[in-house]
Amino acid sequence: MVIFTVISNFGTDFDAFTEPLVRIHLYSKASYGLGAQGSLQTVFLLIGLALLILLLAITNFVNLFVVQGSSRSTEIGIRKTNGAGSREISRHFFGEAATVVMVSFVFGISVAFALLPAFSDLIQIHLEASLFFHPVFILGTIFLIIFTILLSAGYPAFYLSRFNTIEVLKKTIPNSSKKSFTNSIVIFQSVITIVLIAVLLIVNTQSNYLKSIPAGFNPKNVMVISQMNNQVSKQYDALRQNLQKIPGVEMVSASQHMVGGGTSGQGIYRFGSDSKTYKSINEYRVLPGLCELMEFKLLTGNFFREADPGNKKYVVLNEEAVKMLGLQNPIGEKVVMFEDPMEVIGVVKDFYYNTPAQKIQPIALTCYRDYPQLIYIRFNETINKAKAAQLVLPVFRQFDPDFLLNTNWSDVIYDAKFNGEKTLSRIIFTSTMLSLLVALLGLFAIHSFSISRRIKEVGIRKVAGSSTWEVVVLLSGNVFTRIAIAAAVALPVAWLIGQRWLEGYSNRIQIGLLLLLIPLIIHTIVALLATFTISYRAATRNPVEALRYE
Repeated sequence: MVIFTVISNFGTDFDAFTEPLVRIHLYSKASYGLGAQGSLQTVFLLIGLALLILLLAITNFVNLFVVQGSSRSTEIGIRKTNGAGSREISRHFFGEAATVVMVSFVFGISVAFALLPAFSDLIQIHLEASLFFHPVFILGTIFLIIFTILLSAGYPAFYLSRFNTIEVLKKTIPNSSKKSFTNSIVIFQSVITIVLIAVLLIVNTQSNYLKSIPAGFNPKNVMVISQMNNQVSKQYDALRQNLQKIPGVEMVSASQHMVGGGTSGQGIYRFGSDSKTYKSINEYRVLPGLCELMEFKLLTGNFFREADPGNKKYVVLNEEAVKMLGLQNPIGEKVVMFEDPMEVIGVVKDFYYNTPAQKIQPIALTCYRDYPQLIYIRFNETINKAKAAQLVLPVFRQFDPDFLLNTNWSDVIYDAKFNGEKTLSRIIFTSTMLSLLVALLGLFAIHSFSISRRIKEVGIRKVAGSSTWEVVVLLSGNVFTRIAIAAAVALPVAWLIGQRWLEGYSNRIQIGLLLLLIPLIIHTIVALLATFTISYRAATRNPVEALRYE
């Protein structure tokens, strides 16, 4: 068991509780825990996508086996004539299916093992090869093998084998149920493909929208040097002067917090108000010049000034903090954050110090620390990142010969806020491509078989005067029908999934009609390209050969 402490109201309420260690990674309710907090939503997403792709592959295999089984009715009739019973025929089909499925699973697991490092990189989670030997994985694999064999071999083994020999040889077995089954599978696959393409477009559009939102500051060309020791930190003024002499350096400042990183949680209330209840507010502790270096937008008042002894009793608020405190004319007002009142000297335009995905929260900028933990250096555009590190290291070594330069860049820090959307987009893109490939392979095979059953019809229509394109349109007509049915189901589902996902964002796009029509158009074009070659070859075939076809 492990104990966590959560602060629910600043300075007033504390809540302690116990949780099993096995639950803290995905299920913990604590604000801070042991290590990184995992995402249960990502786990469910991966499980859902894996099941969809697996379902596509299984239904594809089953559909093809059913279609092939119905075409082997003559073989079944001959076997019955030679004395084979239903049991022997069932055993034969199940043996065939088991062989194909086992070979496929061995090949599939081998490929999965080889691609495990690439998959770990895709989902940004390290996966061990020992997962292949986990009891849940082994039992799941055995279940899938048995399930796939039963589904694929069940139609010819149990359905076709029960008819008598004459019905089988005359091919008078009703096939309406088979056609409905195969059509349903193709439509189901189209639904999944359209939904995945739509969700991918929604995720990418939302991600691009978040990136397009102005950050409220300028993170470009700003180096952040962290892990300052006391020897260097106490000589900050001299260090700053030397750094500013470097060609290409535009400005140098410092802070206790990384802009775009974590903040301090504080309590604040308006001095002189009847209620002295603290309200929760975030805090950045900065040194003079940092606000100008990061190019925060000053709406009114001033930022902290160099060598001003009153800086420690000043505070700069963002717009949200002003609204929260109800300050009509904030400049000159006093607020209490610690023990003594602090004067509001400036109001900064709201900036995204957390993530553009969420609403901007109140924040206070203070300047009451003398020794910084982070040094900020803004370079001009002519200095690249590698050269920048080479330029500043000798300066730090003047104050500490053993100083190790630990650098980051403000634009990298800000871009990291979109890592969740980037990872999600990569996962869905890979899943969509796999689903599209599997669905189109199945559509190609089913369409090939369907046309092979209509060869004589094509020959008769050609003899009767039908043109090549009329025959192509006729043969491809069922493709449009299936896609239309799939679209009627897929587009509302994609819209609901997109809306549900977007609920987690304060700043979000609206799912317009275009975002839903593009996946439908893409799927239609790819499906037609997959089936056009087969339809065109059948339509351009010599009618005499077609009429002789058996």
